[in-house]
Amino acid sequence: MGQLVRWFFDQYGQIIESCGIIAALAYRADMRTRKADILIRITEGHRQIWTFYEQTPELSRIFNSSIDVKTAPPTAKELRFVQFVINHIVITFKSDKMGIYRQPEALEEDIRDFFSWPVPRETWNRVRRFQDADVIKFFEKAIGTRRKKA
Repeated sequence: MGQLVRWFFDQYGQIIESCGIIAALAYRADMRTRKADILIRITEGHRQIWTFYEQTPELSRIFNSSIDVKTAPPTAKELRFVQFVINHIVITFKSDKMGIYRQPEALEEDIRDFFSWPVPRETWNRVRRFQDADVIKFFEKAIGTRRKKA
């Protein structure tokens, strides 16, 4: 028993180092699994949003450039749909900031295109005040309209 205790104390540093390496490898494998899970969930969310769009004829005005939102404001269903898109983008933005998801390279171009349509633009104008400052900055840089502080 005494030899075992002495061996343990003689090898204590190597044992702790080995445990640390094993824990780091397990953590890294867990993080890869989590990142893959998040990527799958984000992809599923994207698919659900656009499947909903395709199955909902009442959303046809979303991509109509001739809509005058002053005379024909967005409907509740249109507002809700665009909010779904905004929430989805916010999730990807926040996940990227946390280092668990990498945004697609063309995301800003995609945002600019989507919010160039009258209904999405009007919806953003209505809901932007409810977003965090970093989200507003990101969206408006992507959209190309940085607002001056009042």
